[in-house]
Amino acid sequence: MGQIVVKHQCQNQRQFYGSTTVEERGQVVIPAEARADLSIEKGEKLLVIKLNDGALMLLKLSSLEKISKVFAAKQKEITKILKGI
Repeated sequence: MGQIVVKHQCQNQRQFYGSTTVEERGQVVIPAEARADLSIEKGEKLLVIKLNDGALMLLKLSSLEKISKVFAAKQKEITKILKGI
């Protein structure tokens, strides 16, 4: 069975940046250190995702677009592998 390998450099898998408070209009502030580490700029689009355990995840749309491009480039290989399952 085939295997797809996506190389990803990750120096620190998890990082705690502090806490934030939900404001009256539902807004939260992402700590400056987190914004700097993740290169989150003013106006950047973030996806808000509820995880199964009730946790909330923010994902940069640009990161999802990069992942999508990797999968699109490997589409034939992925299809072949899925047919073999």
